[in-house]
Amino acid sequence: MTEPLPSYTECPSKSAPQISEALGLNRLKAERIQLALLELPGWVLGAEAESINRPYELPTEEAAVILLCLISELSRAQGHEAKLLVFGRSLTVTLSSPESRGVTEADLDLARLISFAA
Repeated sequence: MTEPLPSYTECPSKSAPQISEALGLNRLKAERIQLALLELPGWVLGAEAESINRPYELPTEEAAVILLCLISELSRAQGHEAKLLVFGRSLTVTLSSPESRGVTEADLDLARLISFAA
């Protein structure tokens, strides 16, 4: 026989981890982000610690589009979004989490993946 589902009053209390925390969606402090960026060459902290950015200068426009496609696929695989801006041979990647109004651990994870792949 199956056990009954817990009632609303039996649900975990506020002391239990929140969903956003469990998913790595809490906004990180600028100091924590700066420490992580030491291991991510080329990435810089945006204004008011609301994003991290990585500019790329590619040899050709075609290479910029190919890198854009690669980063887009990596982002989709991670279930995260990257803002991508291509202008000629230049590509700028911007990572942030709108739901936390800043940079989260998920953004840093995606930056690590992009840095490894690019």
